[in-house]
Amino acid sequence: MLGKLIKHEFKATTRLLLPIYLVLIALAMICKLVHSLDIFKGILSLIPGTIKIVYIISIFASLLITVVLTVMRFYKNLVSDEGYLMFTLPVKASGLISSKLLVSVCWLLINAALVYLTYLFVFPGKTKQIIESLLSIIELEFGSRSTFLITEFAIVMLISIVDTILLFYVSIAIGQLFYRHKIAFSAAAYIGVYTIYQFIAAIILLIVSLFSNDFIFSITALSRIIFPFFIFFYLALAVALYTATNYIFSKRLNLE
Repeated sequence: MLGKLIKHEFKATTRLLLPIYLVLIALAMICKLVHSLDIFKGILSLIPGTIKIVYIISIFASLLITVVLTVMRFYKNLVSDEGYLMFTLPVKASGLISSKLLVSVCWLLINAALVYLTYLFVFPGKTKQIIESLLSIIELEFGSRSTFLITEFAIVMLISIVDTILLFYVSIAIGQLFYRHKIAFSAAAYIGVYTIYQFIAAIILLIVSLFSNDFIFSITALSRIIFPFFIFFYLALAVALYTATNYIFSKRLNLE
């Protein structure tokens, strides 16, 4: 049943997100074409720069829209009137949450890959130069541990994406407990939960730093302390947020 839910979710979200990504690709192609032409003189010289700005804005807009649309779909399917139908399906609340979470993460990864590929297409020399510079810095600082560091960083980024989505989910789950103004209470819950986990992270990070003299001042502490800490913390946070969301929808569902 989970596979069917994921398949259905992909189909539904594709109709929403595909046009956004096609616009991003189209702007990248236009930007590449305009910058390859040497025909803009005088006042027309503003055109390449303007198109470049529009393309850069579209990169951030595509990410924001992806998050907003997937979160809105979660709210609409599970908390609004559609929730009556969704929760009558022969599947547990965890299945509904998991299907939407997996699809949302996939779309964010697709979005990141698309941004990278379009940027590489528009600015191939600059992109390669940035990547080579970053790899050179990592190699200089960490030597043979560079691959391990990059892997740690990738894991941190992936888990943080999951946490970001789950933070919206648990906020919506808390907001639906109220009979009125569910969106407002969801927003308030988001601010509250976000503030709490940021405070906890800061406290734990401060405590850990007390046991390492070079924690703040040495970049080599990244692979030994900072990244492992955030991997563990974000994993624990993901489990807590998922468990809370599942509990609320399983035991405290309020669709009135």
